[in-house]
Amino acid sequence: MKMGRAAMAKPREPRERSRPFAPVARSIAPTTRRTRALFLLLGLTVLLASCQGRAWPWPATATPIPTPTQPPPSPTRPVTPTPAGTPTPVACDRVGPGLPLDVTVPDDTVLDPGTPFTKVWRVRNLGTCTWTREYALVWVSGPRLAQVTRVPLAYEVPPQATVDIEVPMRAPREGGIYQSNWMLSNDQGHTFGLGSAGDQPLWVRIWVPDPTMPPVAAETPAATPRPTRTEPPTAAPTATVTPTAPPLVHESRAILPAAEVDLDALAPDGTPDLAYRRNDDGAAFLEPLNGAQLGVFGPTAPDQAACRQAPRTQAPLPLSGLPPGMYLCFTTDAGRVGWVRFVSLDPDTGELTLEVLTWRAADKEAP
Repeated sequence: MKMGRAAMAKPREPRERSRPFAPVARSIAPTTRRTRALFLLLGLTVLLASCQGRAWPWPATATPIPTPTQPPPSPTRPVTPTPAGTPTPVACDRVGPGLPLDVTVPDDTVLDPGTPFTKVWRVRNLGTCTWTREYALVWVSGPRLAQVTRVPLAYEVPPQATVDIEVPMRAPREGGIYQSNWMLSNDQGHTFGLGSAGDQPLWVRIWVPDPTMPPVAAETPAATPRPTRTEPPTAAPTATVTPTAPPLVHESRAILPAAEVDLDALAPDGTPDLAYRRNDDGAAFLEPLNGAQLGVFGPTAPDQAACRQAPRTQAPLPLSGLPPGMYLCFTTDAGRVGWVRFVSLDPDTGELTLEVLTWRAADKEAP
């Protein structure tokens, strides 16, 4: 029996010997977990490395956000309708000159004091609105010359049609140059005129001779020679009036502001007698230089004797109230006499066109 127990006890030893292998199996389990974790970490590392250099989705969504904020050019869109809206009333009421514009009494017509006349303008409807009878011609500035300040249209004027507007007027009783300015008025009382901006008036400009000036012209016939017509000395007075010797210079010239003109020869290298200038406000004027003198004569061409008697000064002469066609008498620095006719003045370019005539000194210069 002891032998059997010992024999039976012996098989237990291999069990006890196999026990040391049990913990080995247990230690393998954590090792595989670590290996898996290590592989997982390595895979994540490779994944992260492969993602480098690629744009992440959220910055891409962040960039469009500033871009929509930049399109606030949308506020500019409402601004565009505003300028587009302004031309509408201008296009509705717009006037242009007819052919001709001055049907009667052209600019610088000479009228005796107190003479009644009728001014007629012919204008064309260049707008898109029909001019009803509530439209009228209204006085805006200058001497009125008429008893009324508003002349309604006689009939309706559709677009592109013309109408003649008549205004009865009377010349003033005092001598001078008179310019009366008028514009059209719509049914709401808004005025409009000529030009692209619609701010240029229609005007009538007349010349009323000064009663004190005719004596200068009356001296030309020479009252003294009349009684002695039969006598030979009569030829002498006519010769004294005729010493309107041949002109030394007679030509038209267009000049720009700051130009200086030698009236003795119209040569660029001569001594200047006249300067054309414009001040900061844009007002144009002529200024005598180097002792030359200048003065307004009138709407008719003077002779040499009349220019010698005409008042002249060295003061600058403004051109703002001077109508085209007026004659100015001058004396040059060399003592020669002549006249300048004011032809035109371009308000945009400032170009001034003058006609110049300078007589030779009758007693010193031969033709």
